[in-house]
Amino acid sequence: MIHKINFEISFETNVLQEQDYAEIMDVIEAQMKKNHPDGIPFDEFAQIVPLKEFKFHPTTIQYPDLNWDDEYSIKETKIEIKA
Repeated sequence: MIHKINFEISFETNVLQEQDYAEIMDVIEAQMKKNHPDGIPFDEFAQIVPLKEFKFHPTTIQYPDLNWDDEYSIKETKIEIKA
């Protein structure tokens, strides 16, 4: 059996003024177009959105059914992390 862990990270920004919102979205949209499908490196993303201000903690763990029917099947565990 092969195991895979799927991490989902979510956070909310503080209430943003129109100008602050537009600046963040302009950078994110430009990066999506420029880097697709490679994505944005996490350290670059942290420069756009101040991730250091958040505290992250796991909120949900969803375990797979661990039946041993097929030794080549992939069992996925999902972990949600919120700020």
